[in-house]
Amino acid sequence: QVTDRPFSLQSAWGLATGLVRNEGVSSLWRGNSAVLVRTMPYVSIHFLAHDMAEDALRERPGDNLSATRKFAAGAFAGVTGTVCTYPLDLIRARLAVGPTYSWTTLVRDIYG
Repeated sequence: QVTDRPFSLQSAWGLATGLVRNEGVSSLWRGNSAVLVRTMPYVSIHFLAHDMAEDALRERPGDNLSATRKFAAGAFAGVTGTVCTYPLDLIRARLAVGPTYSWTTLVRDIYG
């Protein structure tokens, strides 16, 4: 949330129509490319880390894992994916709520 006002459909509709009127229809998708750029690597890293963790937690190849070990593998995968893609999530958030940025300006603001 970027405001402390309670949500209502009327205010959401007003915001959407104001965005379209002032900035054009494309403003409704601001930050969407950053979501895609962040999501694809996150999911790839998550799947890879999950499979590697499950293999490492098996006592013998082909054994089924207990619920605790499956939870541990999922937690490891989630942490690994998040740590690796957090800078992309920061860029996504800035594109979604901030002024119009270019990719180069965003990277310079974050890293430099």
